[in-house]
Amino acid sequence: MSTGHYLDPPNVQEYINELIQCPTMGHVRNYIDNIFPTWLITTLDSYCIDYPHLTNNWNKVCEMAGTKPTQIIIVDELFHDKEHKFIATAAEIATRAGFSVRRKSEYIPCEKCHCAVPVKELWQFFVDKKFKVPSVWNSTCSNCSAKNL
Repeated sequence: MSTGHYLDPPNVQEYINELIQCPTMGHVRNYIDNIFPTWLITTLDSYCIDYPHLTNNWNKVCEMAGTKPTQIIIVDELFHDKEHKFIATAAEIATRAGFSVRRKSEYIPCEKCHCAVPVKELWQFFVDKKFKVPSVWNSTCSNCSAKNL
C-alpha cells in the first residue's frame, strides 16, 4: 500500500525514458534530485564489517550485473509497486551500476567511520534469522568501538 511519497508523475514513462538516457551516474543523480529532491539521502562506502553477509550479498549482486561494488546509497523510501515506477527504475539503474540501494529506516552510518550499520530492528531480524552478527547491537562497528576502549 502506497504512503503517498514519491508517487509517479502522470507522464512517468517520459521521465523514465529520460532517466535511462542519462550518460553517467552523476547525471542520474542530478535528474533524480530534480524530480524527487529529498529521495537520495547520502552515500556510504561500505557495510559494517560486523555484518559480512551484507557485503557478500552486494558482491553477488554486482557479479550478476557484471560490475563491481561502488557505494551504498541511502534513500528516504524504496517502493516496488505500480505507483512508484520512477523510483524503482532509479534503484535498478543504481544497482546495475554497482550501488547498493537501502532505506534510511534500515541503515545508519557508523558514528565514527561512516560505514553502513543496520538499525536495531534490522539487527534483531538478522539475529532471529540466525545470521552471524554481533550479540549486542551498536551504532558503531566493532573496529570503531574497540578504538574507544
